[in-house]
Amino acid sequence: MIVLAIPCDIKYKLIIKPEFKIKKQKSGACQMTVKGDLTAQYSKDFKGQLQKCVEQGSNFDISLKDVSVLDVTALQLLQSVRNDLKSIEKILSITPPKNESVMELLRKCGLDQIVQVKL
Repeated sequence: MIVLAIPCDIKYKLIIKPEFKIKKQKSGACQMTVKGDLTAQYSKDFKGQLQKCVEQGSNFDISLKDVSVLDVTALQLLQSVRNDLKSIEKILSITPPKNESVMELLRKCGLDQIVQVKL
């Protein structure tokens, strides 16, 4: 059994509203950069932004480098996008978060297999 918890380096932390930036790469892939916290509170926003990229029908690169908190809702959305892209033979790659607690959560859920190390 895997127990999921919101990683938090500070005992009491304010939730930071996520910022999303989407651009299309020269290769045609959709690239999304996320900053802030990906929690249930902002899951509707995150889902909408993810859907914009999936609708393009191309490979999808999402940077979680500046994500400080990730909860089960965000993990479920990432897994759903991964499955949607896989069904149309496209690839989801994730730039890993700087926050080691968030990376550990990705590992526990098996999403570390799609994390790409990018500098």
